[in-house]
Amino acid sequence: MHPSGTTSHRLGLAFACLTVASMAQGNSPEEPFLRQMMLRHPSIQAESLSVAGTVAMREGAASLLLPQFQIGAKADANTDFAGTKNALGQGTATATQLLPTGGTLSGQALLQRSWTSVPVKTSSAWNPAIQALADTLGLALPPSTTTTGGSSTRDTLGLEVAFMQPLLKGFGASNTTFYNVEQAQLNQKVQTQASRAQILSLISQGRKAWWNQRAYEAILAARSQDTSRTLRLLQATRQRRSEGSASNLDTLQAWADHLQARSEWLSAWTDARSGAVNLGAYLDTTEVWIGTPGDTAMLLPPSVLSSAQASPDSLIELAQAQAPDIAQALALEEKARSEELYRSRQSLPQLDAGVYARKGLLPEDANPSGIQFGARATFLWNIPDGVNRATAKKAILDLRKTGIAALKARRDLKRSLVRLTEDGRSRRQSLELALLVIQAQAARLQAAETGYRDGSASWSDLALARREWLNSLTSAWSAMATLQAGESDLQSLTGTGPSTLGWNWGN
Repeated sequence: MHPSGTTSHRLGLAFACLTVASMAQGNSPEEPFLRQMMLRHPSIQAESLSVAGTVAMREGAASLLLPQFQIGAKADANTDFAGTKNALGQGTATATQLLPTGGTLSGQALLQRSWTSVPVKTSSAWNPAIQALADTLGLALPPSTTTTGGSSTRDTLGLEVAFMQPLLKGFGASNTTFYNVEQAQLNQKVQTQASRAQILSLISQGRKAWWNQRAYEAILAARSQDTSRTLRLLQATRQRRSEGSASNLDTLQAWADHLQARSEWLSAWTDARSGAVNLGAYLDTTEVWIGTPGDTAMLLPPSVLSSAQASPDSLIELAQAQAPDIAQALALEEKARSEELYRSRQSLPQLDAGVYARKGLLPEDANPSGIQFGARATFLWNIPDGVNRATAKKAILDLRKTGIAALKARRDLKRSLVRLTEDGRSRRQSLELALLVIQAQAARLQAAETGYRDGSASWSDLALARREWLNSLTSAWSAMATLQAGESDLQSLTGTGPSTLGWNWGN
């Protein structure tokens, strides 16, 4: 009567202890299982990695809002057909900072050395006409020559500070960096809400599976108890037959009832074992038993009716802030609004204006003793093509679509909450009645068994009492599982499941 595998059995005992401790503290009995599921379920781990990936992308995009640094160097050398040689070596260090207005503040340091070499040439310094006249007259002019060419080196060291501000495309609305940062933040928000919805759904499924398994184990305990009872009654009937107070037919009927009880126990065992395997999947293990299989302490449903039934209005108020469907729809709408704003600015002309200041630091630089001020402006208009116009139009349509989806999510959630609260009210009433029926049928069974032993009740009365007691217990656990399934759906829809257990989504 015990599940195979010592590991699964130890897990079952551990969870039984955790459940008892949890109930003693007033917490939900399924809480220890759900906490383990949050740590061990592969899908939850995968969703955590998905969110971590968007966090990394957001942090990477946000780093572009910090000062950006660039170091560059270049070297160039050339020779023309006249034999002139030029060489240039240059190094730059640039720092830029994007401002909240979308403007850019930049500073640059420049270090440059240029070298030029012109071939040396020697030529007469006299005018060619004078030299020709002297040659005609036979006069000898004194020697005079001019030498040209040689090499020269020039060093430059300077600083420049500049500020450029876009004017026509909006102060920051069309900036690609701001757009990428905002989209990365919204992608994280959307992914977080999507993963949150998946985890809430998984918690709901795990909670339902836990209560189903709790019901299976209770029915198994009832069947174990009934099997023991029919065995005791069979032994008592055989004793009475030996004393002459019972017939062979009574003995055969008792034997048949005992065999039927064993058959029903086997069916209950199969259901409970299958439920344990299903429950184990949520912990990524073979099987999980809540208690010891067949333990009669698991027989009766626990009292879960002390909590007040929440009203639809209070649940809707909670859902506005925590419901994953609404939060995800609003995040998608916010992302689409950002996209539409950015795309609408891209069709505008670009007009940038700014100022700069330069300072030469070496004596050979231009204006080394002062600072040179200036202003600059650039105009550029990339006239939108068909693809850009279509992209902007799609952004508008996507914004409308997400707005409709957000409104639909609110309405659907409200209808679902009203339906589930009404169903929950009737399920609570059904469970209350089922618990009272169990008490009545248990008293009837005890009276029938006592009456059969002293001869005041027939075997058929006892068999009917047994069946009715088992049916009442099965009905009560069915009502319990149905009620808990509705509660799980409510917690999943409103997003309040983890908060009731003291869990924080930020962690």
